[in-house]
Amino acid sequence: MNNNFLNMGRDFMKNNLLLSLFCFFCFIVIKATFAETILQEFNSMTELNAFWDKSSWSNNNRTHSPDNVSVNNGILVLKLSGSQPGQLPVCAEITSKRSDFKYGSYRASIKTTNIAGGVVGWFVYRGSPLNEIDVEFLTQDISYVHYTLHHIQTSVDYKKYKLNFDASADFHEYRFDWYPDSVQYFIDGKPTATLKNQVPDMECKIMLNHWSGNIQGWGGPAPTVDIYMYVDYVLFTTEYNLPTSVIKSYSDSKNAFVPVKILQSNDVIKFIWNKDFIQEKIFVINPMGQTLNISDNYLQIHNCEMEINKKMLSSGNYFLVFKSSNNSKVFPFIIK
Repeated sequence: MNNNFLNMGRDFMKNNLLLSLFCFFCFIVIKATFAETILQEFNSMTELNAFWDKSSWSNNNRTHSPDNVSVNNGILVLKLSGSQPGQLPVCAEITSKRSDFKYGSYRASIKTTNIAGGVVGWFVYRGSPLNEIDVEFLTQDISYVHYTLHHIQTSVDYKKYKLNFDASADFHEYRFDWYPDSVQYFIDGKPTATLKNQVPDMECKIMLNHWSGNIQGWGGPAPTVDIYMYVDYVLFTTEYNLPTSVIKSYSDSKNAFVPVKILQSNDVIKFIWNKDFIQEKIFVINPMGQTLNISDNYLQIHNCEMEINKKMLSSGNYFLVFKSSNNSKVFPFIIK
């Protein structure tokens, strides 16, 4: 056998090995997802300022003041200041510092006012090109909640829903699940509407505001007395099916949910987290509330990575828990 033939064989094997490795790497990259759950409970202005910006912009019909944003006993308070005819209403607004939110489940527990003149807003927003998903109340008639999509053009889809309760009497969870082909709306977990026309498709900020522009067709004249919007929590998760009650049950006042990158195949879930995050103990809680031990049968952990053998576990909602001496940080995930 001559050397040229041997070299050809080596080259063939080398090239096919590289091709195989390349295909395997491409498969892993394609399957990679970034799963995340964020729970904001407004325990202090320090916590608020870490995640949100307070708006201070103005236009020809209203202005915004950071002074109108406050936290009181774990509740976000957004004040719409009373104004007289001819004055610009002074409004309150917070926007997430991040602008990369997209498909997922968005939930906020809100209590409105019943004094006319305000617009209570809970939404995601991108200004250029316009992408916006709204949940809004017009406080002149809080028996209805208004759902609107804006995509390149304003109001490309809209529905309003009649409530069977007083939205100013207590907190209720207003939720929208953003998918590529639809936005599904819920109140206290109950489906209320679905919008499908020209669904926004670009990354956005998360926003809450309490405003008036003296717009006759949308909110009416601004109030002449101070009125308030209250927010108990804001929750975002890429795991649509995770119940709010379950997420909150694994939270505490110091808890901040940890973004974890997932590499997933048919058999294995691999978690990768930031090496700067210091933890004393890592464990998994199964759907029955039981703690899974780190063992060869279920879990393998090395440095800042952990693998779970999916075939050894039943389907359901799980929690990856990072525990330190001060608090616990929780990452929810689902095995289907």
